[in-house]
Amino acid sequence: MESPLLIPLLFSFAVMHCPLPSRITHGKYIGEDFRYGQSVIYICDAGYSLVGEHSVTCILEGSNSVRWSELPKCKGCPAPPEISNGKNDGKTLEDFPYGSFVTYHCEPGYILTGATTMHCLSSGTWDGLVPQCTRSKFAGCVTPEVQNGRVMLSEEEGTITIQCNPGCILKGNHTIQCTLDGTWDSPLPTCARGMYKCNFTRI
Repeated sequence: MESPLLIPLLFSFAVMHCPLPSRITHGKYIGEDFRYGQSVIYICDAGYSLVGEHSVTCILEGSNSVRWSELPKCKGCPAPPEISNGKNDGKTLEDFPYGSFVTYHCEPGYILTGATTMHCLSSGTWDGLVPQCTRSKFAGCVTPEVQNGRVMLSEEEGTITIQCNPGCILKGNHTIQCTLDGTWDSPLPTCARGMYKCNFTRI
C-alpha cells in the first residue's frame, strides 16, 4: 500500500507534461501523449539511419520538472573522401542519404585510377576503394594534329605513333615520347606528299 504522503506526489508527476518533442533533421516522431512517463517514437526519412534510441521518454528532471530523454539523430554517409589532384561533385550537396553517389574528376594533366563514382551504402559508409589521380604521361605535351595522317596514343608508354595516309611519306620519327618536362623527345613528324598524290585530310 502506497504511503498517504506519496500518493499526491505520484499524482503530481502524472499530470506533468513535457514540451513538444524536438524535431530532428531528416526524421520525425510518432506519438501524442507527452505526460510524464510516456514515450514517443522517432523514425528517419528514407535513405537515413537512426543513431541512438528510437523511443524517447518524458522523464523527471530535478524534483518538480520533466524533460525528454536524449534524442536520436538521423544520419546518412559522411562527406565523401577527398583525393589529391582531383575532386568530386559532392561539394554542392549538404548531406548524403543512402543511395546517393558522387563522381570524381581529375585536374588537367592527371588521369583517374579506380572507379569514377562512389555510392553511399545503408551502413552509412561509401562503397569500394577511393580512386586516385595519377599524373598522365602526356602531362604538358600537346597532342599534335597531323595533316594527311593519324595519331595513335599509348597512355601506358606515354607515346604517340604517326601513321600516314596512303601515298604520303613520313618525315621524322614514327614514334615520339612525352618527357617529364612536358615536351616531346623529338621534333613532331609530318606526312609529306610522295610520288603519288596522297589523301590530304586532317585527322
